[in-house]
Amino acid sequence: MMMLMLDSTSPHAVTRSSVLTVVSYDLELDFNGGPDTFSSRTEMRFRANRPGLSSFADLKAAGIRRAVLNGAPLDFETSCHAGHLPLPDLAHENLLVVEADMYYTSAEAGLHRVRESDGNDCVYGKGYPEGARRIYCCFDQEDLRAPFRVSINAPAGWSCLANGPLVSRPDGDETGAWRFAATQPIAPFLSSFCAGHYASSAFSCPRDNDPPLPVAVNFRPSMNESVNAVLQPELVSRPLRYYERVLAAAYPYVKCDLVFVSRYRPLAYGAPGLITIQEQVLAQAANDKSGLYLAAVLAHELAHAWFGGMFNMYESDGWLIEALTTYISRCALGELHPGIDPWDASLSRTLPDHAYVKYAEPVRQLAELIGTQAVLDGLISLIHDRAHACVTKGDVIRSWSRAGG
Repeated sequence: MMMLMLDSTSPHAVTRSSVLTVVSYDLELDFNGGPDTFSSRTEMRFRANRPGLSSFADLKAAGIRRAVLNGAPLDFETSCHAGHLPLPDLAHENLLVVEADMYYTSAEAGLHRVRESDGNDCVYGKGYPEGARRIYCCFDQEDLRAPFRVSINAPAGWSCLANGPLVSRPDGDETGAWRFAATQPIAPFLSSFCAGHYASSAFSCPRDNDPPLPVAVNFRPSMNESVNAVLQPELVSRPLRYYERVLAAAYPYVKCDLVFVSRYRPLAYGAPGLITIQEQVLAQAANDKSGLYLAAVLAHELAHAWFGGMFNMYESDGWLIEALTTYISRCALGELHPGIDPWDASLSRTLPDHAYVKYAEPVRQLAELIGTQAVLDGLISLIHDRAHACVTKGDVIRSWSRAGG
């Protein structure tokens, strides 16, 4: 599940977001090294609203090989400390290039490299909290969004996934670069990467007003039977069409990848265009007599495409993202599975998002007060007015106030 843990309300972060606008990230990652470190190269273009300002970028590296701002080398050996890379004397238009060696992590957020039970390695990202700065140099806060263009160099036989759609890949099973198209503007903590020995199956989700959405399900080859036993295309297509209809907004990304990962710490994480799920969910779904467990996981993570993906919130209001996601995904379950009430206490306790019900309860109470359609109308207005932005609880309340009179 997606929880926003970044603190962009600190004085330094507020100052940075008030003077900087990030234009784009061009990111190169290389996983061909040993089990402890990988290499990262970032080209970040950004603007400062007043030339001559100083700021900083976020970076927690094993070692920096090169850091250049607007063609001038930075003195990172003496000035980079506490995860901050000082950026002095900014121009209006800026280009920062940083090449660094980064640590894989086992406990913290960042990039994890794990040994699968079949003896193969798998790499996956966990961007929150403060995980992006452990993968590449960035402005690691939720209100500084930008498009990401990603290239991943991986060992022979590996498959790679990122937020954007795949543009090119190595021939056959050779080592080489996997290149991905630019994303919509996203915050660094929403950037996501997976790589390893994966099999894949694909299908298209029909939609009412848009072309079918390509969906790919990725998994270790040994999990093929487990995936096919429980994951049916309608578990993705039905909630997708429901959200597009009730929120009056198309799924905001051009593809949706699902990847099942062993030893993944969260139950699941719905990053833009790439949903990462624990392999254990497959076993849980196989033993689930109600047939709702996997449906609830997928409905919840798909809803994050709108709530948390299309717009996100500051850390202090982060609970509201889970409130909105849980409310709308449970509404979807109730409509798409006639005869069940996902809010019923005995059933709710068996669903994977039960911990978030306490956050969603105020939204349910509001729906009783102003009506379900007014709640939805307020969300529709917010999505259309603030797409690809960071909003506050006050923005949500004002939108509901207008919708509910």
